[in-house]
Amino acid sequence: ANITPSQPATGSVSLSAKKAAALVPINNELMRNPSVGADTLVRDDLVAAMARKRDLSFFRGAGDQYQPRGMKLRMASANAVAMTGTPTTTTKIGDLIGLVALVDGADVDLSSGGFAMSPRTYWGLWKSLDGNAQFVFAQMLAAGSLFGFKVGRSTQIPYNVGGGSESEVYFGAFSDA
Repeated sequence: ANITPSQPATGSVSLSAKKAAALVPINNELMRNPSVGADTLVRDDLVAAMARKRDLSFFRGAGDQYQPRGMKLRMASANAVAMTGTPTTTTKIGDLIGLVALVDGADVDLSSGGFAMSPRTYWGLWKSLDGNAQFVFAQMLAAGSLFGFKVGRSTQIPYNVGGGSESEVYFGAFSDA
């Protein structure tokens, strides 16, 4: 029989170059009399600022002329799910595994899968206790993973969405992103 060709849908993508830049003012006295390590301090501060901007653009970028469109705006609306109810151990586990199931159900290779969240969410998971006062996620997080997937933290993922107490947790195959 004839082979039916697949027709992958990629949509229309408009690419435009973006420029990332940072400016660090340094006073003349420091330039004339640099102390040991001053240049390293300035460089490290600059690298950290650029990394925060990169994270902000990657997760929540507006997609305008100055910033690429971030994951929040790129993902299908059906993949942005709300927590299923009161934050109990059972709902936390179900919601986190539900994110993995969404990506896995889209035939995405999960070998580079991982979670990304704010530090407040990360530490909130860390201190979650079950009914026997045992930490639920602490052992996994101490090993750098959650349900076998890497975990990343970024201060550019908000922890005060929707009136101040909600946050976002991303799961994806980040090497594909």
